[in-house]
Amino acid sequence: MHNTTVHYIKKGDQLVPASEKDAGALKLFNMAIKDGDTIEVYLTKTDGKHKTMGQLAKVHSMIREIASFTGNDFDDIKDEIKRRAGLYVVTGTEEHQTELKSFAQCSKEELSTAIEMCVQLGHLVGYYLD
Repeated sequence: MHNTTVHYIKKGDQLVPASEKDAGALKLFNMAIKDGDTIEVYLTKTDGKHKTMGQLAKVHSMIREIASFTGNDFDDIKDEIKRRAGLYVVTGTEEHQTELKSFAQCSKEELSTAIEMCVQLGHLVGYYLD
């Protein structure tokens, strides 16, 4: 499965990639698909400040792909991604009373970091995610 996230902005009557990076991601995605492939598209308007359902879906999808590729349990890979991204919440007053944060509690930036950790872990195990 090939996934990518591209941000668009509206210019006149058209949606265009919001940045050079987004345009590049779209170009790479187009190169990876073949004639006749079915593409699912989910669009949502964002304010650019808050996490999106797309981010939540992407991080879970990437974790699922890594778990499938490596033969590891989904929850084990999810916890590893959270640790690598530093997603902890303090649960008490003692020095080491923390637990892993739920992705639902994460900010836009934290989810972006988790997505990047998925890419890095994928590369580490020989599975290249976008």
